[in-house]
Amino acid sequence: MKSSRFGNKTAFSLFELLATVTIISLLMAVLFPMAIRYRDKARETKCAANLRAISGAVALWSSENDGKLPNSMDKSVEGWKKRIAPYLGVVIQPGDGEPGSPEAPVTVFTCPSVKDDKTVDKRSYAFNPNLNDGIGITDDPIAGLARKSGTIMVAEQLGGSWLQSIDAIAFRHMKRANALFCDGHVEGLTSADVTRLGKSKLIEGKY
Repeated sequence: MKSSRFGNKTAFSLFELLATVTIISLLMAVLFPMAIRYRDKARETKCAANLRAISGAVALWSSENDGKLPNSMDKSVEGWKKRIAPYLGVVIQPGDGEPGSPEAPVTVFTCPSVKDDKTVDKRSYAFNPNLNDGIGITDDPIAGLARKSGTIMVAEQLGGSWLQSIDAIAFRHMKRANALFCDGHVEGLTSADVTRLGKSKLIEGKY
């Protein structure tokens, strides 16, 4: 380091300053993408934990309701999120919107990848309405489902509460989407996985 005496102060040369700036820029170029990946991975992990919690709540609700799923689309009953909310410690005040809706507080029903975005619908997870006995509006027993390990119960979706199409699945986590299957396991799916497996397997349970 070159030094010059101006009132007993040491000065950096232009070359040294440029070298320092270059090194800092290189470090930023390497570390910033890594930080983004770690952040996204942490959000994906938290999202998967949300779905596992939802799985537990569905199981508790089911155990108290003759082994059925809270998947009724009858408009005269509360939606599936409000029905399982008490098992998740989510308090819904009179007049509150559906958990996860834009006006509602951020809870387990909100994927961490969207909770800071004030412009989007925060209903992050959608229930598979195809898990029914053909009537389509009633609660249906989970015991009667075939291929539980390959059929989605709840999956990431941007907006709405019902997963009626695999095209609605939202790939928020480094091009992956978390999905809760009917046997209780959570799996990250890519768009290639969804295309390969198709609607008949993933949301209709047909093999």
